[in-house]
Amino acid sequence: MAKLLFVRSGDVSNPITGSFSPEKNYLSKLVTGHGLEYLGMKMPVLGQSMRTKDRRMAEHVVLQLSAAEAETLGGRSEGLYRVAGLPPRAVSIPDT
Repeated sequence: MAKLLFVRSGDVSNPITGSFSPEKNYLSKLVTGHGLEYLGMKMPVLGQSMRTKDRRMAEHVVLQLSAAEAETLGGRSEGLYRVAGLPPRAVSIPDT
């Protein structure tokens, strides 16, 4: 199952500030109109370190996808994908 990750910028020990596993329909609607940038199998450093006091604040939405999920969303293979142009504050976590 796909996992949506909230990721902060910079070279930090734990860049992931939160995550959840969205349903297929929710995921499809979420990425509509946004490009997917393949990052590989391991989380790279994304951007420069934040210069704000709250370093827990995420700046990127990253999806962890299986090969089948990636293909469905227009990706090329299993791995991590940054959702271009989608700020974490625009993502609402569905009630479980």
